[in-house]
This record gives sequence, C-alpha cells and structure tokens, in this order.
Amino acid sequence: MPQKSDFKTVFANLRFVYITLYMLLIAFVSTIPVRRLVEGRSGVIYGIVALLGCVLLAVDFFTRRVIFKPKYCTLLILFVIACIISSFYNIKYGFMSNVKAIIWGCIQFFLIVGVDTELNINTTKKHFKALTEIFSFCWLIFVAISFYQFVIQYSKTWHFPSQFRAVHEGFFEGRLYGIFSDPNYASLCSVFVIFFCIINFKGSIFNKIYHILNISAQFFYIVLSGSRTSILCFIISLCLFSGICSWNKLEKMGMENLRKISGSLLAVTLCFLVIVMGSYLI
Repeated sequence: MPQKSDFKTVFANLRFVYITLYMLLIAFVSTIPVRRLVEGRSGVIYGIVALLGCVLLAVDFFTRRVIFKPKYCTLLILFVIACIISSFYNIKYGFMSNVKAIIWGCIQFFLIVGVDTELNINTTKKHFKALTEIFSFCWLIFVAISFYQFVIQYSKTWHFPSQFRAVHEGFFEGRLYGIFSDPNYASLCSVFVIFFCIINFKGSIFNKIYHILNISAQFFYIVLSGSRTSILCFIISLCLFSGICSWNKLEKMGMENLRKISGSLLAVTLCFLVIVMGSYLI
C-alpha cells in the first residue's frame, strides 16, 4: 500500500512538471522574440515534448490507468478511435500529419486536461493554483513589455518562413500587438489570466495588490489589442461569473428568490458597465 501511494505521488508530480513545461512552451512560443529563436527548430522541441507525453501516458496505461477514469472519458476515447479510422480511410492525403494530430490530441485530452481522480483533492488544488499563478506571472511580464512598446510607439514587421502573412510587433495600425504574434489569441489568454487572478485573490495584502495590478494590466491589453472577440468573451464570462457568485452568496444568506434574482441582475449590470466604461476610458 505505501509503495502504491508513493508511485501515485511521484507520477502526479511528474505530470505536474510536464504540464508546467508544456504550458510555458506554448506561452513563450506565442511571443515573437522566442519564436525568432526557435524558428526552424521548433519541430525538434515539440517532438521531445510529445515523446515525454507519450511516455507518461504509457506509464499510466500499464499501471493505474487513471487517465481513463474521469466522467465522460468514453466519449473522448470514441473520438480518438474515429480519428484513427478516418486517418486510415484518408491515408492518401497525408498519414503522418494525422498521426501527429492524434498523438497531441491524446496528450491534451488524457494527460493535460484530464483529472487524476485518485489524487488527494488538496494536492489537485495546489497544482492548479501553482499552474495558474505561473502562467499569470509570465503573461504579466509579456503584457508589461507590450505596454512599454505602446508607450514608445514601437512598431516592426517580421516575416517567418512557416507563415504566409507578415507578423507585426508593437503598436501597429491602431492595435497593440505587443510581443505577441497574434493579439486575438494573446488577449483571450489575458481574459483567462483575469479569472485566474480572481480565483487566487486571497492571502496577504501584498498578494491582493499583485493580483489587482495583474488584472488591471490584462484589462489594459485586452482593450488596446483591439480584439472585439476578447472583449465580447470577457463581458459574457464575467457577467455569468458575477451572476452565479451573487446568486450563491445570497442563497447562503437565506434570501428569497426575488432578492437573489435582483442581486444577480445588479451584479451582472455593474460588471457590464465597468467593462464598457473602462474600455471607453482606456
């Protein structure tokens, strides 16, 4: 029994390290300075990461098979089987590219997104907090550099062999691209960072100040990036989040349905006004 528990802990830690590396790789490659360094060599890097992911999947498959225990996992397995059948059926159009896509899909479905149901809930929360804090801090640095480019009105265009269109850096045509190759993708990540900061908004006063500054920086970038999709996603998600939280809070206080509905609608309205007016002011 102790040996099984030790193996579970070791595998959970290895998986946490792998997910952290994967997350940082995706985050850093989305920036132009890093992309310039790895251009032409990214295939080797992704190959190593994929190989490590396959090793972890194989270890779990031949030992505990926890990756197949979460709810609705059967649907994902059927989806992967359908992709394999489709790849063989369309083999004349390119087999290896489909194989790579299936491998990455399995890594993302069962290793990165999947939850270890046998792991202690406190350990799961600890890993989640560490991942979100690491990503939020990295994205804050990226956004801060991008904002500096906006202040000095830096603008440059890059041409990468792997991409048909030119990539803009800095402030270009009224939009803040910053150091990101795609401002729409970057601003959507900023939306996630805002919610990560809200979730982790607890502890000391310094921790709260840090998260407030991070939320402010991310909101500034979302607006300056000019991504209407991100603004719309932010409005919808924050309104839903505030409405549900208000409802749950009032329900715990024993309020009647009319007050719960009124309180939730008030919270949704305030969030909507804050985002719209804040965007206008920025």
